[in-house]
Amino acid sequence: MGRATVACVALVAMVGLMAAAPASATPEGDADVAITDAWNAAGGVASTLGDKDGGVYAAGPGFVQNFAAGAIYYTPATGARIMHGAILDRYRALGGPDGDLGFPTIDEGPGRVSPESRNSTFSAADNPVIFWTPETGAWVVRGAMNAAWDRLGGSAGALGVPVEDETYAGSVINQRFVNGLISYDTATATFTTEPPELAGELAGLTVPADPATAINLAYRMAGGPDGPLGARDGDAYSIGDEGTAQNFANGKIYYTVDTGAHALTGAILARYESAGGPTGELAFPTSGEVDGGVPDSKQVSFAAPDHPVIFWTEEHGAIVVNGPVKTAWDKLGGPTGALGIPIAEHDINRDVMSQRFSGGEITWNATDRTFTTKPDELAGSLEGIEVPNQPLPNVPAAPPVEQPDSSGWNVSWLWWLVPLLVLVAISGLVWLIGRRRSGAAAAAEPTERRQRGQDESDHGDADHGDTDYGDDYGDSHYGDSHYGDSHYGDSHYGDAHYGEVTYGDDYEEGSGYRAGDVVIHDELFTHRGAHQVETTADLEENQDVINTAPTRYDFVAEGADFDDETPSGRHAAVRYEPAEEQTESVDYAEPLVPPLPDWGDKYGLFNDYQPEALTRPVAQPEPDPEPHGGEESAYPAIHLPLEDPHEAPAGFSIKACMRSGSYHVPGGLSYDETIADIWFADEQHAQANGFHRAD
Repeated sequence: MGRATVACVALVAMVGLMAAAPASATPEGDADVAITDAWNAAGGVASTLGDKDGGVYAAGPGFVQNFAAGAIYYTPATGARIMHGAILDRYRALGGPDGDLGFPTIDEGPGRVSPESRNSTFSAADNPVIFWTPETGAWVVRGAMNAAWDRLGGSAGALGVPVEDETYAGSVINQRFVNGLISYDTATATFTTEPPELAGELAGLTVPADPATAINLAYRMAGGPDGPLGARDGDAYSIGDEGTAQNFANGKIYYTVDTGAHALTGAILARYESAGGPTGELAFPTSGEVDGGVPDSKQVSFAAPDHPVIFWTEEHGAIVVNGPVKTAWDKLGGPTGALGIPIAEHDINRDVMSQRFSGGEITWNATDRTFTTKPDELAGSLEGIEVPNQPLPNVPAAPPVEQPDSSGWNVSWLWWLVPLLVLVAISGLVWLIGRRRSGAAAAAEPTERRQRGQDESDHGDADHGDTDYGDDYGDSHYGDSHYGDSHYGDSHYGDAHYGEVTYGDDYEEGSGYRAGDVVIHDELFTHRGAHQVETTADLEENQDVINTAPTRYDFVAEGADFDDETPSGRHAAVRYEPAEEQTESVDYAEPLVPPLPDWGDKYGLFNDYQPEALTRPVAQPEPDPEPHGGEESAYPAIHLPLEDPHEAPAGFSIKACMRSGSYHVPGGLSYDETIADIWFADEQHAQANGFHRAD
């Protein structure tokens, strides 16, 4: 019975332990227990933290529990630490546990300067602290600044509390306090202070110099995640026995104890890595990217014995200068000296090393150990300089720069060609439409002028210029610049093109007419060197003119300034008087105007010849039996000064309107009320001349 009782007790205890194990058997469970204990110890819900806000969650290498008025952070190494208020806000703004401060190592508590001051310390290797007072706010003091501040008495010492975070000027770190300033030059590892006498107390002070601290400082000096390096990319890694590197989204930081930590980006980093990086002949960088001394330039120095540099300009890129050439270049003043900046990588031909610069060239002959230069006179400045007796450098060449195609065809400019071709195509289309429209407008104008009561003698300024189309379309479109003198004026559709044809009121087809009183416009015949004929008395004196008047070509043949193919002379200015005034009977079998070549097909204009019903009283040569290459109708379009504008000429039933650009067919909705500017024989010719069907 006793042994059975002991066994039962042991079994119950084992079950109890097993049930309790999951609460503390995981890192999160351990964190939950530690954070809850710290919260209860601070007063639980009644503490400054208030009640819990959610559960425990992972953050960085540890865990966090949020509360209504603060948070508790935990790692096994630091324990559970309480933060709240302005210090917690500042910590979170700097990345919290994912930043480079680490986890808090103490609960937030009062500072030494006054009961109202507060501070928290953190686990990063450079011993950062966030210090707050109601008057100055919350600021971080860390690394060299914290070491010096502590040596000088901290918040209760000579400098008092911080009033800003550390700032950077080249290789120098500065931080201001209520009563002064601490400065630390990372290149020389020396302190200066304000007031100056405090610097003596900092002699021999040890500054944290581990890889993480140095890389973090270099990262902050480069602008942190908002700077050119961007966000961190993974953890730091070792290079050889002494080096460390940290990758970032846009660059790298390299570190050794002797060289410090320096950031490289862009073209300089690419050239460095192409030359072998820290394991190549250049070794680790001894500076970051500093100003090159001339506008828009940068350079980085490296630890190799010949003190090489990579020099960058936008025009020439990143170029290595090293070996004896670097020694001579330094002697001549470097980038601000006589030779200026490097413009090409060095060239080595057996024992001769040369390199070109913006102001000349340096050549080193390793056999006779002499320098030559271009310009020659610079060589005298290099006499006596010491050059180590060592092999010429063998830094790998830079990656080749992509060159244009040797054929000379560079596709990078093709994107200019696309809009150019589009522009050319649109311009051609606009020109073609303009030609066709202008031809149609020219053909339609005589009737339109009569309808509008115009009696001008040509189609220059008075007809298509400002006075006629100015009000409707504005000067800029149908005024001088488009339909004025330059387009429809004297030079193209002026006197020689649009004369005025008037027919007697008593005209009847087949009745007798005489080529009697012929009225020619002054402008037309004056332009051609002829005379005005207005009365029968002038007939005999101007008989040579009268006999040729009905032939449209003959009007412009003598003294014409048009080429043979220009259709400018097909409109005559002839008025046929009533039959009772003629002196003899004549035959009207022949058309008024003989068939002409198909100018419309060639020039995109209208073939506005007169219909065969109109006849002339003088004999004419027989027309070409197939004037249009065998087409059934020689006259596909017509425009007449009809007495009844609604009466369709025989064989021409299609009405075309120049204003709307449309044509109307018999039976259409608006056919009857439309005044035709042009009559077409069929729809095909109307469409070919740019008109569209109205309905």
